[in-house]
Amino acid sequence: MGLTDFYKPIFPRVKRISNIINDSVDIIKSAIGKREIERITDFEFCKKPVLLIYGFGASRRVMMILEERLRRDNFDVFTINLGGFFEILRTDGIEETASFVNIKVRRLIERYNLPNIAIVGHSEGGIIGRYMIQKLKAYEYTHTLITLASPHRGTPLAYVGLIVTGFLSQNLWQLTPNSSFIRELNSTTFPESVRFCVIYSKDDKLIPYPYSIPEKENISNLYIIELEGIGHNGFLFYKKPYQHILNFLKESPFVCTE
Repeated sequence: MGLTDFYKPIFPRVKRISNIINDSVDIIKSAIGKREIERITDFEFCKKPVLLIYGFGASRRVMMILEERLRRDNFDVFTINLGGFFEILRTDGIEETASFVNIKVRRLIERYNLPNIAIVGHSEGGIIGRYMIQKLKAYEYTHTLITLASPHRGTPLAYVGLIVTGFLSQNLWQLTPNSSFIRELNSTTFPESVRFCVIYSKDDKLIPYPYSIPEKENISNLYIIELEGIGHNGFLFYKKPYQHILNFLKESPFVCTE
């Protein structure tokens, strides 16, 4: 047996540990790099609006790197504070959060006559965006939805989250596998007018495959992209997922509804 054969079983473990360490370092950088998020987007001159929606247990700060990259590539990015304890722990249902975001976005569109927007959601944020489009008629102002590591079929890790939060988080109950919320989401037809891109990785331990992809029966305009070696939070920091996000947005029709 050569050295390569001896070490071969160890390589996957080292890779997983490396992914966890890299994700953790990137999260720390994004959290302490800036205490406040500046509102840079000038909605008076907003031509390519992109709404970023973060996930459970996170704040707007985790979207910082993705936001900066999109701005450099000439997109007009904005996020909405979803509230919660210490701005990270939300216990409301996904319906309430989606309704709150939907109202905020509609007001911005009406006030500034914005073009149709793209939505990029990470983890639970992707489910919030999907619910807005399927249930709250956000397809009226949305042309593209991109979800990153989102629990389209729920996730077993939601049970762990419920233990941590004392079983008080309605949104975590909804994200458990085969919940009534998940069943309804996957049984409702997704609007054909919205381009739907799902980016996931089988190396994501928080939203394991196949929970990270939607059931396809009611979705005609669906693109599914699998990435290798990307952990759950790595979708927000690494170049590989960003390149797919950028390519998909470049093909999106940012036009006014008038």
